[in-house]
Amino acid sequence: MKKIFIFILITGVVALVVWRQVYSGANFASVSIEGFRIQAEIVKNSKDMERGLGNREYLCRDCGMLFDFETRGQRLFWMKNMRFPLDILWIDGNQVVSISKNVAPDYPGVFNPPVLADKVLEINGGLSDEYGIKIGSKAVFN
Repeated sequence: MKKIFIFILITGVVALVVWRQVYSGANFASVSIEGFRIQAEIVKNSKDMERGLGNREYLCRDCGMLFDFETRGQRLFWMKNMRFPLDILWIDGNQVVSISKNVAPDYPGVFNPPVLADKVLEINGGLSDEYGIKIGSKAVFN
């Protein structure tokens, strides 16, 4: 009985340490577009932006990743090390200005829409069509 208790205690401590390493410093925002509410992990530094969602096995249905740039500009995105399809939404202020829909994880190119954006939101592939998200849709950030 004592060995089982020690095993459970050690397993719990290891799980806590791993959880803190993965989620420490991670910021999240709630983003609503056309009635669809997304819990988005916010990335702001270049290392996290370069990695993005690459090498992750999945993304929960109502989850996303929000790339928050401090200035407006043309934003290039790729599908490096992706394992599932994405919809990529370019946002300027609070308005969706471009969408790349249902991008295959093995897409070899770079997406470079001719628009200025200060944020880019990645969500699961197909959800922008399912929820009627389109160019001009308003994004509300909480």
